Amino acid sequence: LGFPNDLMNRYHPKLNVTTKAILYYDDDGPFYRVHAVTSGFELWKRNSNAQIGAMARVLDVCPRQLEEKHALIPPPSTDEHKFISQCRSKGDRARYNFQHFANFGANMALPSGSFLHSNYLCFIWHPVLEKVRQFVRDHPVHPDDITV
Repeated sequence: LGFPNDLMNRYHPKLNVTTKAILYYDDDGPFYRVHAVTSGFELWKRNSNAQIGAMARVLDVCPRQLEEKHALIPPPSTDEHKFISQCRSKGDRARYNFQHFANFGANMALPSGSFLHSNYLCFIWHPVLEKVRQFVRDHPVHPDDITV
């Protein structure tokens, strides 16, 4: 396909993925048993508009953002989800908490072992996210999981 050597290419829409579901794994795992992957796929088929993953993570935010988050949480009867703001000028911060394994309070799921819809690849490569992709390329550990 003529791609340059770039970790982000595994998410490139020009790969012309022919399936709706994409199962991602990092080269270092973790690797799940067949039953867990099959169960994840069944869950994804019922919720194909969302990333379905097993490695949930939490972002710790400042008190102002936490208050905003609680004000934005929709009633259980709605399917509306909103994002909280991140304003450095207001002292906001978000810290990736790798020491806490979230069950229900997660902000994100790591891509390894997760299912995504193939249409999602277009969003990752949208021009507006070029700064995020460049951050991944320039960072010493190439944290491509933040793009997903």
